[in-house]
Amino acid sequence: LLVSRGRDYDVVLWDVANRLQLASLQGHTARVESVSFSADGSMLAAGGGVDVVLWEVSSRSQLATLNGGSLVSFSADGSMLAAGGWWGNFVLWDVANRIQLGFLEGEGPVSFSPDGSMLVSGGQDNDVILWDVSSRSQLAILQEDTDRVWSVSFSPADAILAFGKVDGTVILWDVASDSQLAILQGHTSVVESVSFSADGSMLATGGRNNDVILWDVASRSQLATLQGHTERVEFASFSSDGTLLASGDWDGTVIFWDVASGSQLATLQGHRIVSVSFSPDGTLLASGASDGTVLLWRLASIVSSQ
Repeated sequence: LLVSRGRDYDVVLWDVANRLQLASLQGHTARVESVSFSADGSMLAAGGGVDVVLWEVSSRSQLATLNGGSLVSFSADGSMLAAGGWWGNFVLWDVANRIQLGFLEGEGPVSFSPDGSMLVSGGQDNDVILWDVSSRSQLAILQEDTDRVWSVSFSPADAILAFGKVDGTVILWDVASDSQLAILQGHTSVVESVSFSADGSMLATGGRNNDVILWDVASRSQLATLQGHTERVEFASFSSDGTLLASGDWDGTVIFWDVASGSQLATLQGHRIVSVSFSPDGTLLASGASDGTVLLWRLASIVSSQ
């Protein structure tokens, strides 16, 4: 399957193998900038402008429209959704009941802790803030008034988080001890994306130097530098089993990598894709593009066709 967003902001489902349009999902009023699957893969959240549309994946039907912003993130159990942007606040939602749980005065990308009790945000105000989800209060400011933070991510496996900075460094932080674990140095410019593997053992970072770097989290060492992009890398994301990595750059090229060997498996081109999300079962990939399209791909069709 493929979901595409057109300039009329529709979401279109495609059969990738046969190049056939399956359905048009209408409901977006602005370009879709981020996509996120729920924990069980039954829902897809697509954020654009100040709205988030929840879609039921199996029926291709719209479940709800929620406000909050273009950057979306589900909690690990799928019960909550954080939706925000770069303008200074984001909204927490109870997904099942479509109820706003509260507003938080933070900006930029957000990521839930594995148990859903905490949320980290980081953005253009240079702060990295750790939030208590139940009380919607700040627990700590992990970085303040230094280099701008472009990307943040909680490890799915433990209380370690990573954030990428404008100066090209990646900070690993131990939330339990409230201490910095390491400064990872490998990029020469802005770190646009940080993403952990599902077991927390690896970290993928993408930067404006056009490279993707794989890190071993335990040893804080580089495993590989993946070269193939000709523009800055805006995202990198692991499949649920950690065997595949999808990375995308400024000109819209998405490269699928075999993590073990570091070799390229497939390439997608045609839209300037700015975010991706693998379904939990590893069969689908959802992508969001800057031209107002959302793509939902059946992963086996992509890899086997190239």
